[in-house]
Amino acid sequence: MADRIATLAGEVARRIAAQLPDLTPAMTAMFINIIPEFRHDQAVQRLMVASTSSSLSAVVDMVMLGISLEDISVPPAAAEYARRFAQHDLSLEALLRAYRLGEHTFLQWVIQDLSQRAMPADDALAVTSRIALLVNGYIDRVIEGLTDIYQTERQRWEERSDATRTAQVRAVLATDGLTTSMAEQMLGLALRGWHIAAVAWVSASDEAVHLHAVGRLLAEASGRTPVLVHADASTIWAWMSFPDRPSLNVDPLAARLAEYGSLRIALGEPGAEVAGFRTSHEEALRARQVAEIGAQGAQRLYPRAGGPGRPAHRPSRRRARLGPTNPRPAGTRRSVSRPAPGDSAGVAGGERQLPRSRRADARAQEHRSLPRPQGRGASGAACHGRTTRHRSCVARLRPTRGNDRGCGTSDHSTTASSNKLGAQLTGTRARRRLLATRACR
Repeated sequence: MADRIATLAGEVARRIAAQLPDLTPAMTAMFINIIPEFRHDQAVQRLMVASTSSSLSAVVDMVMLGISLEDISVPPAAAEYARRFAQHDLSLEALLRAYRLGEHTFLQWVIQDLSQRAMPADDALAVTSRIALLVNGYIDRVIEGLTDIYQTERQRWEERSDATRTAQVRAVLATDGLTTSMAEQMLGLALRGWHIAAVAWVSASDEAVHLHAVGRLLAEASGRTPVLVHADASTIWAWMSFPDRPSLNVDPLAARLAEYGSLRIALGEPGAEVAGFRTSHEEALRARQVAEIGAQGAQRLYPRAGGPGRPAHRPSRRRARLGPTNPRPAGTRRSVSRPAPGDSAGVAGGERQLPRSRRADARAQEHRSLPRPQGRGASGAACHGRTTRHRSCVARLRPTRGNDRGCGTSDHSTTASSNKLGAQLTGTRARRRLLATRACR
């Protein structure tokens, strides 16, 4: 009985094999109409037709010749089509769906062939059952092999593509003077909008599997598909692009991160075009540094470290230069002490308490009240053409004996005026500078 059913099944398979040149195009057309992932360009469609044809031929040979399922392997054309499916980032589910649809269609061909034969109903049912069992076993075995081929190729292709993308991104981040259009050509991305960068990482290498959730988490938080780049085995760089300046709600993202072990994410400030692409990434890196230095263990999300171009954990350079300030109590005013004539210490103390603008006015007023040196020698010495430093000019105005070099004078009145002037210059360096400037005019 079993041999007779096997013989009848072989005859059905032989008749179907003769019709395969017409049946194969009908099956591939069905795949294209039902499964959107099968709508490829001409080159990939030819590969899909070859895969379908090789699988149908293998099924027919198995039923006709009684080939054991243990000897069944994935046809080369079907294996290559699965690799191409992975390279095009098409889902494995769509590929497996095609095999199940093909199994159903093949059994319809069997039933149609048997309906045209004068055969007892019991034999027709037995033949149909045998062929269905063999085809189902073939599909299960081939799908198992195709799944391994697809996943292996997908991982290999992602590593290769991500290595290329990582190199391109690093070049854009490191190249100064790069225009937005040039960066777009290098990355194949639109950079003319706004960008928020993110840096995601795990602290333990055995938790790197959580990095696969980064794209989904950022997409849920932003409503945009992020660009992901593997910086290393435990770090992912990401960018979310927007047409306008975005406002990201980080609370839901922080809540979701608690579900993924040690996964952490640091965010940068929004930035526009290629400059914002860079600065937002730099701020995300600084936020990660802050997190790794002193963050709490329960914290998972680290929003931007500071404003554009300046991390929040660094003090302002201007304040660092000015040092600590000692504000005076409210309702008080600065006191100004007027020194007695000739009291240089009093002048210095009073000047330190004056505001800068009032100090300058006081110095100018005191300078105008001083006597000016008279005589041709003093004037000639003060206006010497090669005098370049005010301090030297002040030194020349000090009293000397006889005929001084450069600033000397033979006029006794001029010498007396210079002596008085020198005594008044001992107060502060600023007064000596002012007097030197006036003398050199």
